[in-house]
Amino acid sequence: QGWLILMTQDPSKYLKALGYGKIYVHRDPELDFTAIVALHSTALGPAIGGCRCIQYDHFDTALNDALQLGHAMTLKAAMHELPHGGGKSVLMIPEHCDSKQRDLILKSFGNFLNELNGTYITAVDSGTQPQDMDVIATQTPYVLADTHLKSTCNPSYYTAQGVRYAMEALIEYKGYGSFSNVTIALQGLGAVGLYLCEMLLDLGANIIATDTDPLRCEQASKTFNIKIVEPEDIYAIQANIFAPCALGGTLNARTIPLLKADSIVGSANNPCDTSDHTEQLFEAQEITYVPDYLANGGGLIHVAGLYANLDSSWVDDKIKNIYTRTQQLLSQAAQQHQSMEYLAREFAYHVLQRSHQPHT
Repeated sequence: QGWLILMTQDPSKYLKALGYGKIYVHRDPELDFTAIVALHSTALGPAIGGCRCIQYDHFDTALNDALQLGHAMTLKAAMHELPHGGGKSVLMIPEHCDSKQRDLILKSFGNFLNELNGTYITAVDSGTQPQDMDVIATQTPYVLADTHLKSTCNPSYYTAQGVRYAMEALIEYKGYGSFSNVTIALQGLGAVGLYLCEMLLDLGANIIATDTDPLRCEQASKTFNIKIVEPEDIYAIQANIFAPCALGGTLNARTIPLLKADSIVGSANNPCDTSDHTEQLFEAQEITYVPDYLANGGGLIHVAGLYANLDSSWVDDKIKNIYTRTQQLLSQAAQQHQSMEYLAREFAYHVLQRSHQPHT
């Protein structure tokens, strides 16, 4: 029975299609948790990628998530010409896990990272907090933690900042004039979504938002005085930009036909369901899609700067360059009659090929 569960979503298609790479699995039976590190590439340098800790139904679901996220991190690092490869980790922990057990799990994970000899450096992601990284840091140097770097390593603000610059370039390209002339349908009010919401409101944008957590919706409504809709209703909002800022896979063959927005820019990693040929769906509806690994690179740029002990001005300039690169790719897409996604992917692959180093 266990074998049948493992094979319900065969990961081999991702292994081949995404060009992996190495996959490491760490199982701690005493603490009843499993860690997966999907190390897609170290062609440009050691991989940096967040540690995700959410509930997965099956091991194969967690593995597939890690594989896709690790590949996305390779594209993101290459897109922003950072000296890092791509990887991601996921932790499968018991559903009811107290703080003591969680700390023990994080320490076990930290010890496991030492076995990878610095080829993968972990950081905050969905379901983990900066304090979790500090716990991991008690066991390993291969983590971006406040206690190691003497600076905040929470990338959420910087991720939102990058998305804002990508939107600004799109607004100029589309001729909207300014944010005050734009309505944005924002899907997801987690840390990045809230930062982005605040930034966009300060710039004059009209925000309509949702989240699967009613408490987050209530808090955002009170804090920002914005319109909140049900999660399933966000797709059909009359908006200029749809901003996926939740978990991945929300844009698929069912939801894309519902979209009323003519552009998509957001912070979510892998917002498109790769099995549904979303690129063709966007083309059919004349939707401009600014890829996730271009728009949401601010957080990775921030932690890469911390890792290299670079000045904050380097980080700021690199994040601002998201505006310039988005502008360039939008113009090229129009001139060459290609999708933005195709050209962004080609740019990232070109950077990887320039390294003249093999994949891991």
